[in-house]
Amino acid sequence: MSVSSLGLFEKFPPELRLTLWESLIDQSVSLTIILRICRGIYEDLSQRLYDKWDVYICPCYGRQWMAPTYQTISCRELKISWRWRTHCREEPMRRQKFPFHKAQLFIHIFHPDPQEPGGIVSLWNKVNMTVRMLNDQSKFPKDIVICLHHGRGLHWQMDGKGVETIPYPGCRRPDHDILFLAFCQLRNIGRIRVQTETRQLDDAADWALIRYGCRFLENDEGHDNSQASHHPGDHDLASLFNNIPAQIADLDFFFDTRLDTLPGWVAAMLRRDRFAGWFGFHHFPSEVPYQKKYLETIRDCPQTVNTHDPRLAQMMRRYRAFLLLDWTISQPRTVRGIQQFSEAWEYYYPNGIFILTEDNLEAEAERQRNT
Repeated sequence: MSVSSLGLFEKFPPELRLTLWESLIDQSVSLTIILRICRGIYEDLSQRLYDKWDVYICPCYGRQWMAPTYQTISCRELKISWRWRTHCREEPMRRQKFPFHKAQLFIHIFHPDPQEPGGIVSLWNKVNMTVRMLNDQSKFPKDIVICLHHGRGLHWQMDGKGVETIPYPGCRRPDHDILFLAFCQLRNIGRIRVQTETRQLDDAADWALIRYGCRFLENDEGHDNSQASHHPGDHDLASLFNNIPAQIADLDFFFDTRLDTLPGWVAAMLRRDRFAGWFGFHHFPSEVPYQKKYLETIRDCPQTVNTHDPRLAQMMRRYRAFLLLDWTISQPRTVRGIQQFSEAWEYYYPNGIFILTEDNLEAEAERQRNT
């Protein structure tokens, strides 16, 4: 009779053993130490630990996106979670000790409220941040499942078509296609697929771009598009995937321009965060990421500028708005506890930034003159 590598510990029911593992991890006992006790414990725990993990990305606005932020990953089999640091101002991301290469990662995305169109911009920012984090790991995920969820009457499709929260000029780009393009920046993915919560979206949506994109990522050899383009009917999509960085820059520019005039509370808060974080402390030096990204787009993607902001009229209005509002922030501070630049923006503009139109800029200038 063979002796179990778990020894006498095998006499405990599996459910009781799992409760013990969860209790030890909750008490901050190193997971690595537990896994190294013996092979039996490693096999007993790892088959559940390296199974399915869930990440939830919601369009709602929480705390400002450029603050030190942690994304929670939850294990389905064990009542444990993992936090990764997604972003901290302008600092580069650090690699995190999570076994992405062993786990199946489910990324759950919820559709924004049509009354809050800024939600799709929030999702775009968060998905890009998640992709950036995954690409920064030393070992890449072997299997990613993108799950599109409905909730509280919010749907990815309506009237037989995919929902387009912010209409893209010249062609239809439903929300699910736009967000999937952000995932096309991933590298060295073993497998990726998209699944929906209901049959309605499966029947309504055109999945050509997503199907092509999944093949594109799974055949990735430095994002080589040659293998994916051999499938019939994909020639129109091949040009789209030939230069993913240009597509991402185009959508970044598109959302950045449209954010100026979007209604709703989420958009107002995102406008505030953009001024507080992207322009930084240094008032447009050459190394500020926001200005650098804008200059690169203008230089490398002139068609993008012509499509979304001809003659850069909206960008100049945004710059004037920043100078007008920053003048208030830059005054001598008498409120104690406000030490960081971003915190000052939170204090002076707790309800976000108004829609950037000429009338609103004139009204704000008049208000400042009278105070």
